[in-house]
Amino acid sequence: MYRLQSSKQSSSARLIFDYILPLGLFIITFFTMLLSGSELSGAFPRTTIVLLRGLPYSLAVFSIVGAHGFGHYFAARLSNVGARLPYFVPSLFVFGTGGAYTKLQWPIGKRRVLLKVFSFGPICGFFASWLVLAIGLSYSRIINSSDIIRPAANLGDSIITYLTGILIKGYIPQGKDIELHPIALAGYLGLFYNMWHLLPIGRLDGGRICYGLWGYKRTFWISMAMIGILVSLSLIWIRWIGMAAFGGICMILFRRQYPSDKYDEDLDNVSKALCWISLVILIVSFSPVPMFLGKMP
Repeated sequence: MYRLQSSKQSSSARLIFDYILPLGLFIITFFTMLLSGSELSGAFPRTTIVLLRGLPYSLAVFSIVGAHGFGHYFAARLSNVGARLPYFVPSLFVFGTGGAYTKLQWPIGKRRVLLKVFSFGPICGFFASWLVLAIGLSYSRIINSSDIIRPAANLGDSIITYLTGILIKGYIPQGKDIELHPIALAGYLGLFYNMWHLLPIGRLDGGRICYGLWGYKRTFWISMAMIGILVSLSLIWIRWIGMAAFGGICMILFRRQYPSDKYDEDLDNVSKALCWISLVILIVSFSPVPMFLGKMP
């Protein structure tokens, strides 16, 4: 009788955490994304019909964050690693969500699996963001800089945003600016979101990849060096200091999730390719000043 009771509780808990909670968080997050999308579209007051103007932005953000979260999820499941459906995190800030968390079963004993699971998320998220950015830029307008009558938030270019802008809009002449469509903004923020996860720090995706390549000791010092770089970059963009602090938090309990200090399994060509692709994505997505007011500082 006691075993049957325990089984029911276990089954009930699994239903809640594997399905009900992810679905509930997705619904709440989708609503916060609608709020953000309607605000970016200048839709006031927020009636039900007006909120639908935020739908394109919401779908764009969902495709980006979902691609990242489900990239981890499917890579884990295909590698026989236990994983729950992504937990979307609602937020009332610009993005409308704090991302998606994919809970995995630890430890992951194989080096190739570790690299696959933690590279697939940002790689999938990058290509989804890039596609969304390209679509959004095609709907964006070129305006006169003089038409901007109030201090405007400007987005600093990375290599990928600069080249994509030239490809879609061509060279922007002096005195002109691109007024981003909300979908384009979603793509830009998505690229930054995936770049941030690829930073080689602790429990971020980039830190996991470093662990799979070099083990705990080297990854620890690489993480400390990267946090130091972020602190230095705060001299030109103050928000890097907050990200450096978050990177420090990501170092907590970093070592405990692994079966050994270093994996000694040989890497195959696929694993090596995933690492190189992740590095290229980090480089082309990085912007020293992602967002600023007025002219470039």
